[in-house]
Amino acid sequence: MAIRVDIDAQDLNVLRKETRKRFTRQTMMLAASWAIIVLIAATAVFALWRGLELLAVARADAAPMTVAIGALALSVLLVALGGFSGTVLLKARRKLHAASQRDSVKAGLTIGRFEFHFTDKALIAKGAQGTRKVYWAGLDRIAETASTIVFWRRGEIFAFLPKAGLADAALYEKLVRIYGPSVSNKLSTGEDAGANPHKITFECTKQDYAEYRRASADRFDGWPSLFRRILQWAPWPPVIVLLSILAAILAGFSFVATLSITAGALAVIAALSAAVVFYLNAELFRGPSHPNRKDAHWPFAQSDLVSLTLFDSGVCVTRGECEEIYPWTAFERLLVCPLTAYLALTPQIVLPAPKRAFTDKIHFQAFTNYARARMKNARTRTAAHKKARLARQLSPGVKHQAKKTIKALPAPAKTRPLPRKAPPRALPPATDKTGRGALDAVRSAAKARAKLNHAV
Repeated sequence: MAIRVDIDAQDLNVLRKETRKRFTRQTMMLAASWAIIVLIAATAVFALWRGLELLAVARADAAPMTVAIGALALSVLLVALGGFSGTVLLKARRKLHAASQRDSVKAGLTIGRFEFHFTDKALIAKGAQGTRKVYWAGLDRIAETASTIVFWRRGEIFAFLPKAGLADAALYEKLVRIYGPSVSNKLSTGEDAGANPHKITFECTKQDYAEYRRASADRFDGWPSLFRRILQWAPWPPVIVLLSILAAILAGFSFVATLSITAGALAVIAALSAAVVFYLNAELFRGPSHPNRKDAHWPFAQSDLVSLTLFDSGVCVTRGECEEIYPWTAFERLLVCPLTAYLALTPQIVLPAPKRAFTDKIHFQAFTNYARARMKNARTRTAAHKKARLARQLSPGVKHQAKKTIKALPAPAKTRPLPRKAPPRALPPATDKTGRGALDAVRSAAKARAKLNHAV
């Protein structure tokens, strides 16, 4: 089944209005910003009212008007700050909204004439600037709004059909009835989705081993590992920097006021502490583009593209130009952490399998269950072999059951001789002009030579 539709910018705006979430992180941040601005405005109005009252009382009593003037100045400052913040926020909001609508429109890619092909396995959308294809098992759901039919994938819109351009009003019901059972999103690792349930490919970094190092240290330390976790608390660097800066400011103010050597030394030490902590954690404060130490090849080769494949006989790991193969007997255990699963060869050598590399929870469970089953079978076979070997060593005179003999290969078939070829037929004897055969002519010539020799 194929459908041709025309999509314009108005259809995109309608789709955005009908499918956007009412409460998102952006809307909550916007609401918090407006709440702060309203609070500043209310405070400014209250300060202005109190300032006017104090000014009136000071005039009536002929008292100093310092407090009243200060309150009026503060209220004016708050009013200016609230108005400036509200204006900037409103303009930024309008600019962002206009930019989002403008940047989402491109002829042939998001608007124009499109052909939607509905096959048994996939949905194909063809446009002038691109063709997109998605398997039905990879979709989240097929939804219907007031004006569109939306195809969702991983919480985002993959494609949509405006109802205004459809000749069949019951198209949504047909799609749900025909392709609804395939749009399950329960197992996106089969043939219908083009993924291997026993293979993952991901970009491996040093952070992928962090969870295993922490788990291994906790297992080694026991209950005292709680103190190590407290000392390695992630927010410590910014907290220490903030406290050091505050201590440096207070100590510096005390040194200026009292000229105390102790206060000056404390200010210097606090400032140096803040600088050292900031330098050692530059990546945390300034982003990943400012690490503390840079290798000779930085920023290249900071990660490795790894492919991890499970087989019946073992595990194959491909890292760029190198390849490693390990049998299941080489693995000790499978450790599952909140973000990563690890195939442990030794307590120090592990193969990470980050959960971000899996398509969904079903994919991860199929991968880990397969690995656990193969490890268990390998341990069982290894234990049986050890037990049999120990039994042979303890009772060398007893004939144990021999291993199952391997069937011999069948004997090669006897060769049959080829049938004899028929002898070639003899050519008819050659004759001369007189009709005699060639043999008779030779004999006559020989007899004539013999007579001649005899006469001589």
